[in-house]
Amino acid sequence: MFAKTKDQRPKTKDQRPKTKDLRDEKGFTLIELSIVIVIIGLIVAGVVGGQSLVKQAKLKELTMQINKYKIALNAFELEYNSIPGDMRNASSYWSTCVDEPNNACNGNGNKQLESDVSTAEIVRYWQHLSLAGLIDGSYDGSISPTRVKPGINMPKGSVVESVFYVLPNRLAVLNGSTIPRGQFLLSYNAMPGCNNLPNFGALTPKETFNIDLKLDDGEPSTGAILGSPSTTAPGNCSPVTACTSGGEYLLDEDGLTCRMFYLLR
Repeated sequence: MFAKTKDQRPKTKDQRPKTKDLRDEKGFTLIELSIVIVIIGLIVAGVVGGQSLVKQAKLKELTMQINKYKIALNAFELEYNSIPGDMRNASSYWSTCVDEPNNACNGNGNKQLESDVSTAEIVRYWQHLSLAGLIDGSYDGSISPTRVKPGINMPKGSVVESVFYVLPNRLAVLNGSTIPRGQFLLSYNAMPGCNNLPNFGALTPKETFNIDLKLDDGEPSTGAILGSPSTTAPGNCSPVTACTSGGEYLLDEDGLTCRMFYLLR
C-alpha cells in the first residue's frame, strides 16, 4: 500500500492585513452614559444652588444693614440730641474733621436733612454716624463733583451695584404713600442712575416683598418699607411700572425693577 508522505511544500505566511474585531472595541454603555449625565446634572445643580445661597446670604446681610442703620440713628439722636448730618456743633466732638465745604463737618442745626451743596447734609449724615463709631466704614462728607459715591460718601449695599442713600426732609408722595415733612427715608437703589442719582432698581419685586414682609407689612405703599419702580436709562427718568401694581408687588417679575425705601423716622 501507499505510504503517507509528508507535505514538503513550503509554508507561506498569510500576508493579508488583519482587521480588528469590532466586538473588542470598548465604548460607553447606557449605564455609563447615565452616570455621566447624572454627575453633570449634580454639578450644574450645585452651581445654581450655590449662586442661590450666595444671593440669599446677601439679602440677609441687607436686612441686617437696614436694622443697624435704624439703631445707629436712634443711638445718635439719644447721645447728641441732633440728627446726624444736621448737627450744628459736630466740630466740638470731632475737631479734626474737615469736609469738602471746609466748615468742620457742621450742619446748620435746623432739624432737617438738606441736599444742597452748601450744607451737604445728606452725605454728612453718614460721616457723622461713622465719626460717632455707630456704623462701619469711613465717609468723607463730600457732595461734588459727584453727589453719590458708594463706599466714599455713603455705604455700599450688599446686592449688585447698590447704595444706601438718605433722602432729604420734604413733603413727598412715593408710590401713593405721603411722606410727611420731618421724616426721611433710607433709599436702597442701584447705581448709576439718571441725573447721577441712584434711581435704578436693586432688587426684584419678590426680594423686596420678602424684606418688606420680614421687617414690615409686606405692602409696597404702606408702613415703614415702601417699594417703588426703578427708572430707565440715564437721562430718561420716566417710571417703569414693573415693581408694583394695584398696591401689590408684582411677584412674577424677575428683573431688578424695585427701589426700596425705609422710613427711618
